[in-house]
Amino acid sequence: ELEDSEMSSFQRMKRELFTLNRLIHLGKQIKEDRKTQKLRETLAKLKKEGHKKFIIFTQFRTTQDHLQAVLEPEFKVSPFHGSLSM
Repeated sequence: ELEDSEMSSFQRMKRELFTLNRLIHLGKQIKEDRKTQKLRETLAKLKKEGHKKFIIFTQFRTTQDHLQAVLEPEFKVSPFHGSLSM
């Protein structure tokens, strides 16, 4: 049998777990984030205006990998980073 203070702590933890599970569920429903959507729209607009090549700078390699994955179906992507050989 739990004391009142333990029960209160248990209830808070239970509420937190419920909230986290709900957030995880909502996150899994996101198919494409707004920044990716906006990037695709911007590149499509520039391409329509006649621009053929784009350079996208990013600080993090994981961001570069993500952008390559989401853009490759529509665009030819040539990543460039410090780990490449000459």
